[in-house]
This record gives sequence, C-alpha cells and structure tokens, in this order.
Amino acid sequence: MAAARLSLLVIDQAFVGHLGTPELAGASLAGVWIDVISGWMWPSFGTAVSTLASQAIGAKNEPLAGVWLQTGLVLGAIASLPVMGGLAASEPMFTSLGFGAHESQLAGTFSAWFAPGIAAGFPFVILLSFLKAQAVVIGPMVISLGMVAVNILMNMVMIHGTTWFEPEGTEPLWRGLGFIGSPIATSLTRWIALGALSVFVCVTRERSPASSLARTCTGPQCAEALSARRMWQMACGFAIPLALSNLLEELQLQVVAFLAAQLGEAQLAAHTSMLTLFFFCSAAMYSAVDATAARIGRHLGAGTVHRGRFVMYLDLLFSLASAVVVASVLGGAGGNLARLFSSDPAVIDAVRPLAVLVGCCYALLCLFFVSVAVLDAMGKTSAVATAFVAGAWLVAVPLAFVLDRMAGLGLNGLWYGLATGYAVVTVIAVVFVVRADWDEASRRAISVARNHSTAGPPSSRAAPLASQFLATTKAPRRSAHRAGSGLGSPLLDDLPDTVGPDAAGAAAPPAGWGAPGSYAPPAGHGSITSAGP
Repeated sequence: MAAARLSLLVIDQAFVGHLGTPELAGASLAGVWIDVISGWMWPSFGTAVSTLASQAIGAKNEPLAGVWLQTGLVLGAIASLPVMGGLAASEPMFTSLGFGAHESQLAGTFSAWFAPGIAAGFPFVILLSFLKAQAVVIGPMVISLGMVAVNILMNMVMIHGTTWFEPEGTEPLWRGLGFIGSPIATSLTRWIALGALSVFVCVTRERSPASSLARTCTGPQCAEALSARRMWQMACGFAIPLALSNLLEELQLQVVAFLAAQLGEAQLAAHTSMLTLFFFCSAAMYSAVDATAARIGRHLGAGTVHRGRFVMYLDLLFSLASAVVVASVLGGAGGNLARLFSSDPAVIDAVRPLAVLVGCCYALLCLFFVSVAVLDAMGKTSAVATAFVAGAWLVAVPLAFVLDRMAGLGLNGLWYGLATGYAVVTVIAVVFVVRADWDEASRRAISVARNHSTAGPPSSRAAPLASQFLATTKAPRRSAHRAGSGLGSPLLDDLPDTVGPDAAGAAAPPAGWGAPGSYAPPAGHGSITSAGP
C-alpha cells in the first residue's frame, strides 16, 4: 500500500519528464515543496492512529480505537488547510529563492493544481492506518493498487488527451491539458481512492473485523473524540513528535535538493528523480514499519512482550532481505534508471554515478526502519527525533555542503553526505532500541488503553447490544509525574483513572460494575453517558 501511494510521484515525474527537461525540473521542484509542506505530516497522523488504535485493541478496549480514528480525522482535516494554502500560493516563494522565472512558474502551477488532492490524502492515510491496526489489509491493498492503475490512465488522458487511443495520423478528439494535466490527474486519483476506501469501510462494517469498531464512530464516542483532552493526547503525545522527526528528515533532503539546484537544471532533475525512486523502492520497508509497529503495539497492549520481540525479529529478516535485493538492483542498473524519467543525455549521465550511492543508502536504512517500528510502537517518538537531529543536521547537511562546495565533488558529494548522515541516524536509533525496556513499555500501553477506557468492562462489552452501556467516568487525578502511565510523554501522564490493571495485569473493574444491564456508578464518580457499542 505504501508502494502504491509513493508510486504516484514516480508516475507524475515519468509522464511530465517526457514533455521536456524544464517540465521535469519544474515538477521535481514542486515535488520538493509538496514534500516539505506535507510529506512529513501524513505519516505522523497515520502512525499515531495506528499505534494508539492497535494498543487499544490489544488491551480489549475496541471503542477507544474508534475514538482515536475520529480524533485523527479531525486533526488531519485541520492540518490540511494550511498545507493547501501553501501549495496554492507557492510560485512567489520559488522566485524569491532564486529559481528561474520559467522554472518557478512551472513549479508553482504544478503545486497549485496538486493542492485539492491534499484534502483527500490525509483522511485516506488515516483510514488506512486504522484498518491496518485491525489487520484488515486485503481490501485496502486492492484499492491502493487500483489507485496506481487509475493514476496512469488519468495521466495519459489529462496530459495527452485521446491521442493514445486513436490511430496515428488522425485528429484527436481532445488534445489534453499538457503539463497541468499531471497534478490534476493525481488530485482526482486521490479523491477516487478516498471514495473507494470509504465505501469499503461502510460496506464491510457488518462482516469484517472493523465492524465493532465502525459502530463506535457515532454518538457519545464522537463527542469524546472531539474533546480537547483526546486531541491534545494524540497531537502532543504522538503526532507532533512524529511530525518533528519527519520534518527534520524532510528539511535535510530539501536543503540538499536546494544545493543540487545550484549545480544546474540537469543535476536537479537527476537528484530529485533518484530521490523519488529511492523512496519508491523503500515502500516495502515503509509497509513493514507500519505493520510491525501496529502488531508490536497490539502485543504491548495485551502484555505479550515476547511476541512483540518475535515480530521485531521477523521484520529484521524481511528488511535485510529487501535491502540485499533492492540495493543490488539500484547499484547495478546505472543510467538505465534515468530513462524512466528523462531521455535527456545530461540527466542520464548525472544519474549513472549516483546509482551505487543510492543502493548504499538503501542498505543502511534496513536497521533504521526496524528501529523506527519498535520505537513508534513503544511511543518513544522523541528518540526518533533525536536521531534525526544528530544524523541529519549535525552530520549529513554540513558534510554534503563541504563535499559539494569545498571538495568539488558536486552531486556525488551531496549523496556521500546523505549516506553518512543516514549511517549515524541508524546507529543512534539502534542504540535506543537495544536500551529500551519492553516490560515498562507494555505497562504504559496497558495503563493508557485500559485506565482511560471509553467502555465498560469486558463482561459488559460481551453482553447483548440492548444491555450494553458506554460509561464516561471522572476520578481524582494522580500526580502528573507518576511513572508508567503515558506513552513515553509526560503530556499523557495526567489522565483520569477509571479501570486499572490488577496485580496479574488483567483489567480490574472498579467498584460498582454489576451484571450487564445493571450498571451502578462508583461512589464519587460523575455523570454517565450511554451509547451502543
């Protein structure tokens, strides 16, 4: 699924690149800006929803997973507004940064027409993450692959019109929109994919593992999701630290892209094309990160730490195998890779020496992706940000500048700097994982998922629908500095307690829980809100 989403960038550049080198450079520059302003936000919200929902499911608190979904959708909608505005008014920014007038105009036009797709991209990623937390993957995978096919067809039609489908030498019924057809095609594809995924969720809600969770997205659960407390938990406890680490990486890449742009139009096109291909080839590892983080989160929430470690080892084997295969292909393909994006000899010559460096960078990242999956599942998002601060900004960017400008290595020097920075990031992330306390992370996940329950105890949730009630209770707060109550962040510590784990680690219902349908509130607790499961 990650490969399908990332392939949209490859498809756009492949179609636009054959219109001409200026068009490829403009689309590449627009892609840089799109990544800077939005690329780091999408995975942060998706990972936050996936991790929190999977921990809630592992702790048998399914309604809380539905709350996290709604909170993520609301925060994603809010975040998409400034992103769309920044894309729609980007041309003056490109001009002020010193890019040529024609290049800035092409990049600004591409960004502006791409903006409407942002509004569909956020909810699409969040819905995918929510389904992934429940191990519902076949339907979303089919939709994601269909999205690739639709985008190829849309690019063909929107750029070239009906020329592709009519006999050579005949006048086409429609000549297409040319350059702007590509971003329009991608925006439309994103909306079509969101519609298909929404229909999938609605149609399968009574027959899939998502059924019980889909029904929680109504009534009092919606009010709970929109509460300031839940939004603060997700935004500050998860999404913002994740977004910060993603932003640090993204800014590092774009600073290097800016340095590449100073080398010339062909060098910029070669650099961005190889970077796009690099991340496309990383899609398998991105998918493994998401799946591993969700699965480990469920095991942490369920208290089965040994199974979480086993999942980590499986992901490590998969990542190592992927690294060997992909790095070998990237390193051996040479200039043939450039022909995917351009037929310009200057671009092809610039890409050829980069192939081996790109393969080395990919091989370095296999351990890093596994480490990120584990740290995300544990809620240690600040550790990932720390690794990127050290590797990206203390090593990669300064070294790339020195090798490019002072050592005269040009584009190769920029990639030497990136490779060294990724090596440092990987080492730091691995150290954090080796030093991590799995048992403590499990206790924290259970505490958050069970102590802050939006539903009754397990016996009540298993009762017939007519006798089930969802209770929201209030209790005195513990100290904000207590240990083991948050997901790696003090912002999640000061939360009300309604259900606490007993000595054996299972959920112990508070005093007052009776037989299903005969709920009596614990003494001293506040009002009760009831709803169907």
